Amino acid sequence: MKKTISIILVLTVLFGMVVVFAAGTQSDPLITQLFAEGEHRISLQRFIEEEIAKDTTLAHRIDTVSNQVGFNFARGFAKQTLGYHSTVTLIPGSSFTLSSGSATVVFSRGSVINVSTGNEVRSGAELTKNQRYFCAENTTAAIIASSTSTGYIDGYYKNEPSQITRFVERLYTEVLNRTYDEHGLQGWVNAIVSGALTGADVARSFVFCTELINRNLSNTAFVEMLYKTMLGRNAEPSGRDSWVGALNSGATREWLFNCFVVSGEFNDICISYGLIKNYGTPIPVGTQIFVTRLYTECLNRNPDLAGSVSWMRGIQSGAVAGAQAARSFVFCTELINRNLSNTAFVDMLYRTMLGRVAEPDGRNSWVGALNSGATREWVFNCFVVSEEFSEICRVLGVRR
Repeated sequence: MKKTISIILVLTVLFGMVVVFAAGTQSDPLITQLFAEGEHRISLQRFIEEEIAKDTTLAHRIDTVSNQVGFNFARGFAKQTLGYHSTVTLIPGSSFTLSSGSATVVFSRGSVINVSTGNEVRSGAELTKNQRYFCAENTTAAIIASSTSTGYIDGYYKNEPSQITRFVERLYTEVLNRTYDEHGLQGWVNAIVSGALTGADVARSFVFCTELINRNLSNTAFVEMLYKTMLGRNAEPSGRDSWVGALNSGATREWLFNCFVVSGEFNDICISYGLIKNYGTPIPVGTQIFVTRLYTECLNRNPDLAGSVSWMRGIQSGAVAGAQAARSFVFCTELINRNLSNTAFVDMLYRTMLGRVAEPDGRNSWVGALNSGATREWVFNCFVVSEEFSEICRVLGVRR
């Protein structure tokens, strides 16, 4: 009798497992809305937490640097609502599942995998509902809602209204003096996100479009429009008079626009909307995290706009490696002038290069080496070739 009961229990458990996996769809049972909202979500979340616990050091490091630029961490498919044109930014290892509405995925490098089909998807592809999209190594992806949508996120993400959308809306307001039309707005946004046009390109298109030309603005009105559009402020009388005088003396409006587009003030406006004016696409999230950490941990201050964007550009283009940037910060005059003790220097290296607080034995070993005559350059080189620094660069998509 006991043997019969045992067999029945085994069959019941096995049958229950089959039912659980059959409840999901086809090749990826973990991404259906039923699974995400149902009781199986609890068991999945426990499994994920157990896996993360196996590497708490790396998880803590990523938490630390991600929080500096406003990233959240969702475990076990957290439900998110996306407003029209809003964006969810994902970093490597994160995934998104669209459950309602419509959205596209955009990325400038790396790859995004449709886990449900096993296929890579192209940048700009429309998401298929109830299929899970995974952000692969060295990839920063933006999920852009083309209607009010809901979805499920697993991993690190930043949920925000589209900065690029706000940038284009501002051009409609300041240049054309009207509200946007939906089709035109989305077309300009898509062009910037895909990298086809830069912020400067789109501004030029508005300033010299037929609609504005037909308004027959006077030179004074044209200059005042440029101030509000390109500099984000009203013209000061002396500046306005100077530019109007140049136009009245034969300078072209194209020349004047070019003077404004290369200004530091327009650059700051582009940065405030997440754009690099000469490149157009948002700065990769991993690059933001990496550079921000150099400022906060090495220099003990927040990044300045011009300096941080310069470093981000270099890293984004591949011209500057992560180790090169770190070396420049660690041995810059600003840090040298802080006159850090050997202990403080080692603690700074741990936070900067490894993303964590020094363990006592390790700190004492490095400080002892410095006190015995080792150079700070030598200690830095030891940190820069470490597996931990290499892993941080890999996770953030930065060339080591």
